[in-house]
Amino acid sequence: DINPFASENTKLNADNLDIGERVDVSVGDVLDGVALNNKFDTIFWALPFGFLDPGSNITLEEMQVFDPGYRSIRKFFATAKNHLKDGGRLLIGFSSDLGDSDLLEDIAAQAGIKLEVVAEKEIQEKDKVNFELIRGTYVSG
Repeated sequence: DINPFASENTKLNADNLDIGERVDVSVGDVLDGVALNNKFDTIFWALPFGFLDPGSNITLEEMQVFDPGYRSIRKFFATAKNHLKDGGRLLIGFSSDLGDSDLLEDIAAQAGIKLEVVAEKEIQEKDKVNFELIRGTYVSG
């Protein structure tokens, strides 16, 4: 995560669930904080699915929800393959109610990724919002 407080929170949650030794958390822009030789079975990212026009100025806190031009998502899809073990998988947290699922599909296809919703949950905020867990699979060819 680019936000050091979010990374620390993830570490604390993993420790509280007694899985801290199985979870690797890094601070950096998308996967920049991960060494190139690190390979993982699964990479999960609850990505910032709120779309804003490219070049929009946002704060670190707003980066948790918004991704101008889906720049970070494009970078993630382009680089995550380098950090997956053979047979590894991407898991992506997303909300088609709040994000642009058609654009997400297009960006994934450009990166050679097939997306599939594997779980979803409706959450009551001010209005009901649906959140999805999406599996991304790199396709050869």
